[in-house]
Amino acid sequence: MRDGNAWAEYIMESLALYGDQAEVVFQSHNWPHWGKDTIQEYMTNTAAVYKFINDQTLLYINEGYTETEIANILRLPKELEKVWYTRQYYGTVSHNSKAVYEKYMGWYDGNPVHLAELTPSDYAQKLVEYFGDTDAVLEKAKEDFAKGEYQWVTQITNTLVYADPENMDARYLCADADVTWTTKRAGLLSIVQKNAENVAALIEQEGDETCLTRLMDAVTVTSEYKYFNIIEP
Repeated sequence: MRDGNAWAEYIMESLALYGDQAEVVFQSHNWPHWGKDTIQEYMTNTAAVYKFINDQTLLYINEGYTETEIANILRLPKELEKVWYTRQYYGTVSHNSKAVYEKYMGWYDGNPVHLAELTPSDYAQKLVEYFGDTDAVLEKAKEDFAKGEYQWVTQITNTLVYADPENMDARYLCADADVTWTTKRAGLLSIVQKNAENVAALIEQEGDETCLTRLMDAVTVTSEYKYFNIIEP
């Protein structure tokens, strides 16, 4: 999503034009919704999410925040966060706020250092040279992984991989941390692992006990996994 304002406008226009006649609505990355009341609520909430991301991103741009800062600040209001079809299983508020930022501001964040950066591999090699002992950095990353600091571990091990693409320990740790970090946000890893404590926290957050507990009971893991596909409804 780049132009959230346009998305919201056209969704509400469609609702105004056809809402009284519609019996079912189809939309990408979702399943059909039947019934006028359901359609009204579904389209209104969807438009509200687009509008919220657009307007809040612009608010923080005007307050001087960078793209990455905004992506880490924005959270949906609880009223929208608990609606199951606006959950962040396909795309996130963070991803979409970055697209909105770049629509209005482009890629430059105002920091002149970023005008002529080294390539990721050149930067990583110099950084690792400063570290001195990459093995020690990797061991520290493993400790941080055990502490649950997955987002940081993905970033530091990604640097190690750019510096030395053949470092398989760094590659595997980066992959493990990334899949754990991204799916932990969506709650899917907890469901696959049948982690009752984490799923209980999800239930408190999302307010949908029946759906989540049934999903956890239905998932069967037949072998050790590192990756799994996210299948949309």
